Amino acid sequence: MLSEDRPNMPNRYIVLVRRRGGRNRGWAWQILRTPKPLGVKLYEDNFPSEQAAKLAGDKALRAILEGVTKEGPDA
Repeated sequence: MLSEDRPNMPNRYIVLVRRRGGRNRGWAWQILRTPKPLGVKLYEDNFPSEQAAKLAGDKALRAILEGVTKEGPDA
């Protein structure tokens, strides 16, 4: 569960899914934050389908949010 100290945190992050390169290239996910961009790129590529990339990106975002929540509101 997310901390009550950061109730809007999940709404600041999105998982963007797109095809990398041409039609024969794999799919990739990237985690973005709004309105302030992240200082690093969080992504993974070479998924066989859009759905596989979306599932993996959503799982990565949940893991990141759980880790940030455990750090506390002053982190």
